[in-house]
Amino acid sequence: MANVKFEEILKTDVEIVEMIAEGLPYREIAARLGSSRDAVKLKVRRLKRRFSRYKRYVETLEKIAKKNSKIAGMLGV
Repeated sequence: MANVKFEEILKTDVEIVEMIAEGLPYREIAARLGSSRDAVKLKVRRLKRRFSRYKRYVETLEKIAKKNSKIAGMLGV
């Protein structure tokens, strides 16, 4: 993993999300990525966790922005 570039990780994330959106099962996603089904399941679990944290972060920023018009302008809220 140390030799993998950050951009490659993001590219794989996007590919996985796109394939899930197409309705492909983990087995098929794994085959297309040249990976195992378990590796794809783990990656999806990590993506869900990351998206959940991001969603909470955005919700917190929106709450703060409602209380402060200067921040709201910066965020475009």
